[in-house]
Order: sequence, then structure tokens, then C-alpha cells
Amino acid sequence: MPIVSPGIIPVATVNSIGAVFQLTYLTIFIINADKAKQVKMLGLLLAVFAIFGIIAFASVKLFQPPNRQIFVGYLSVISLISMFASPLFVIVPNGIGTGLGIIQLVMYYYYSNAHGRGSREPLLVSYV
Repeated sequence: MPIVSPGIIPVATVNSIGAVFQLTYLTIFIINADKAKQVKMLGLLLAVFAIFGIIAFASVKLFQPPNRQIFVGYLSVISLISMFASPLFVIVPNGIGTGLGIIQLVMYYYYSNAHGRGSREPLLVSYV
């Protein structure tokens, strides 16, 4: 926001273009969604605008420029960590599963080579 830190017009321009794309996507989604989802998304969109307005107002009224940048910076860091760290809750179990799968393949390879290929008796005998 240029009101938080002067001289950041290129950053503000890029972020504004991204915001226009996001609003376009949300508008298309809201137009094509059913009534319940339209109400929910409009409510969430209004909540986002309200939070943005509160942060902008508080940063301008309560802080001078050096502290204002720190305040908005910390809020941005918290927001980015929450957005980018949330997939880790999906990746961690998958990572553990990948590690256990690799261990299983290594054990299969070790034991299949250790006992050789001579014994090919089936584990279960079918009497059908």
C-alpha cells in the first residue's frame, strides 16, 4: 500500500493487477455459483475487505512510517506463513508415507535377493 510506505509504486502496481485478476475470478465464481455459495462467498469477500480496511486505517492512524512498515510487514508475514505453510499439513503425512514406502521397497529388495530365487513356493496354497 502506498499509504504505508511511499515510493513503492511498482510493487503496488503488480499487487493491484493481481487483485484485479482475483476479483475477476471471484466475480465469475459468484455469478455461476448456487445461491448458498453466493451468499457465503459474498460474506467472505466483505469480511476480507473489512479486515483490509481495518488494517489500513489502524496502520495510518496508530503508527508513523517506520513503525507502520513493521506493523504491516509482520501482518503480511503471518498471512503468508499461514497460506504457504498450510499445504505442509498435507505434505508431511505424504512425506512420511513416501519414506515408509521407500523403506518397504528396500526391505523387499534385500530379502528377495538374500533368499535367492530358488524357492518359488506360493505363500498360500489354493485347494480349489
